[in-house]
Amino acid sequence: MVKKRDRIYFMTNIERKIKLEDSRKVIRTLKKIGARFEGKFIERDTFYNCPNGRLKLREINNEHFKLIFYDRPNVAGSKMSEYWTVGLDSAQAMTMKIMLGDALGNLIQVKKKRKLWMYENTRIHIDHVEGLHGVFLELESAVDEIGQEAAKEEHGQIINLLEIGSYIPLPMSYADMLLELKRVEAESIPARSDDKGMKKPLNDEPAAPHLAGHPNSEKIMEAYRFAAQAHAGQVRKGTTIPYITHPFRVAKILIDQPCSEEAILAGLLHDTVEDTAVDIKEIRASFGEEVAAIVESVSEPDKSAPWEERKEHTINHLLNASMDAVLVSCADKLDNLLEMYQAYKNVGEDLWNRFRRPRGKQEWYYRSLGKVFKERMVEWKFKPLLHAYLDAMHTLFG
Repeated sequence: MVKKRDRIYFMTNIERKIKLEDSRKVIRTLKKIGARFEGKFIERDTFYNCPNGRLKLREINNEHFKLIFYDRPNVAGSKMSEYWTVGLDSAQAMTMKIMLGDALGNLIQVKKKRKLWMYENTRIHIDHVEGLHGVFLELESAVDEIGQEAAKEEHGQIINLLEIGSYIPLPMSYADMLLELKRVEAESIPARSDDKGMKKPLNDEPAAPHLAGHPNSEKIMEAYRFAAQAHAGQVRKGTTIPYITHPFRVAKILIDQPCSEEAILAGLLHDTVEDTAVDIKEIRASFGEEVAAIVESVSEPDKSAPWEERKEHTINHLLNASMDAVLVSCADKLDNLLEMYQAYKNVGEDLWNRFRRPRGKQEWYYRSLGKVFKERMVEWKFKPLLHAYLDAMHTLFG
């Protein structure tokens, strides 16, 4: 039920957030299905430190102001939230901004350009968020008006109409994504606990310096920030661990290997084309042809193909790929194995439920890759990385 007192409202809504691969196609489809365009807005949300729930002051086009308090879980898919909203005039907003900043402290500010569409009872937001790479879609419906189940059903209908059902829903808010980016960028990734049974020349957390310690750290940190924005909101399978931790560790492995600087950059960027809305042209424009060639070489060309077909392609392709591409792939798969082993110690056989194929298929894939790496990485300078991969593979699969 909507409770209203003067300009104070209490409401319940349900929302869903998705990172888009082709926002222009989505907008064309919105027009085709008869969605109503409501306008463009520039929104600035200032979040405050709040012990319970979330508190923010929203400025819309620098003309309209709201104080909003709500509580919502970080879960993928549709999520419920109850919120209070208070309308303010510009003088009240200015006063409130100062008071809350002094009393609670500012947590983070989210600035976005928003296009608003309406379809039936659902608000459809197309958002460009400052500091986050890509374009986001947000579905929002007032549960008080149509009910929870009807809202979820309508969200599903819209997702089907827009043909974005294969996109992964984001569990985090924009504020949480930006906070996570700041945290990961400010800190080195903590070492994972070592296991005495894991014999490997490379430690579970590679014995490499922080990325900023590299001679060309400026370009490497540029690639890191690019990847962090591209993967914003994504998490590792079956966890709440930010996805960016994976390419970070891959780059740290590569820093200790006899590979080119381009390979280190590609290690940071290796999943951006395959798993985000980034296009290979963006990689080429920002980091050059050599880096783009490595990233393209280690990316699956057709994510819609069956799993077995995609993995067969990777195995066969690496037989003739550049050595830098082989090293990036080996470092990538090594980190996957180490991460899977740590998870296996915690959850056992339930680990394999996180993946599209069972343990047997995963073992076939990683053992097949091991044979390719042994065939390609024959020089002594590549042996530490090769042995680390093989040891991790044998430790996980036996």
